[in-house]
Amino acid sequence: MTNHDLQRFIACLSTAPVLRSLNLSHNLCSFASVHKLREMVELKALSSLRELLCVAITADEVAMGHLLEVFQAKPLWCPHLEVVDVSGNPLSNPKAANQLARVFTSSRQLSSGWPELTHLNLSSMHLSDDGLRTIATAMLENRPTKIQHLDISDNSVQSSIDIFVRALAAGKLLHLRSLAIADNELRALEFEALSSTLATNCCPRLQVLDLSANFARGEGIARFCPFLLSPPAKRLWALDLSDNEIPHRGLLRLNETLARGNCKELHELNLSRNAELKAIASFLDLIRGDGLPSLTILQVGYAQTRSEGHDLVQDTLRRRSRRLKQLRFEERLTAIQLDNDAKAERDQIRCRRQSQHLREVYDHLENEADRALRRRKQLKKSSQLHIHQEITRQKQQRAHARLCRQLDLDVHAA
Repeated sequence: MTNHDLQRFIACLSTAPVLRSLNLSHNLCSFASVHKLREMVELKALSSLRELLCVAITADEVAMGHLLEVFQAKPLWCPHLEVVDVSGNPLSNPKAANQLARVFTSSRQLSSGWPELTHLNLSSMHLSDDGLRTIATAMLENRPTKIQHLDISDNSVQSSIDIFVRALAAGKLLHLRSLAIADNELRALEFEALSSTLATNCCPRLQVLDLSANFARGEGIARFCPFLLSPPAKRLWALDLSDNEIPHRGLLRLNETLARGNCKELHELNLSRNAELKAIASFLDLIRGDGLPSLTILQVGYAQTRSEGHDLVQDTLRRRSRRLKQLRFEERLTAIQLDNDAKAERDQIRCRRQSQHLREVYDHLENEADRALRRRKQLKKSSQLHIHQEITRQKQQRAHARLCRQLDLDVHAA
């Protein structure tokens, strides 16, 4: 739409008091059109609004701050606003950053000008260090918010991330589920600050972390890995470390850290557009192993897109399934062979036992037969001796009788 058409459209919003979602994205608005939208908010024409999508609607670095200023905590013009996406609009002007920061200023009754806000997208707004420092300081000094999804990517912030980390550590974003700080020139020190802070469980519901397109390199990954071993990392669902100039050794170290099995719920891991990975087999082992049992997408090496990462995981798991089937078959075959060997050994033991028993029986019978034979021989010898003695006795008696007769004859003859 042209700028004139946009102004007429915005003027018609007063006829839609129950409007819940307003999307003006990618329509170039002048400052006058943005001011007209602010007037509609001040007239409470958008009091029922829940979603405000104004992606890349102005090139004026003051216009977006002028619009956001209307959402300060008192009075509340859009009390039910849950989603605000103003990405792609320049906010490099210090005054505009202060206007956005005042939205997070608490009142006695309300935590901020967006008490029900859950989604906030401030990406590609040229905030720089000063802008983010102003906004993070406002968050730090006021009440905790209900923001669940926060995107501050592509804002050229670096040193100001320390103030943002302090806001995290102070529990100002307890409900945060998704955090994107991509393309912000973060280096090793910033990665270490994020790692040590997130490891304290300052964001107990954090599931999605996007740190892509920074300058982690090997040292930054080494300092970030302790977070992956902390208890809060167990709830991590998606992690994006793509385009971080991570060298081969850094990727291997990350692989070793994840293989320890602390990130059981990690479904998506993006390591694409880093140094050429020479040892893709180590990440394939990570898929096949138990370190990341929930992993469904791994973007690494030649798998650069989400679909390629999904295919990589599925193909690896299918090969693993075939390999597992082969291993199970080999295990069953080995178990059968071992069972047969054990059965054969038991049969051999039984045969040896039976042979020994038969040998004992045979020896016993043989001994019995030998004793019986010996008794028989003894009886035979004793009977023969008795006959011999009887014959000898009879011979002696006959000899004695002849001698007696001879003596009698001699006596009579004398």
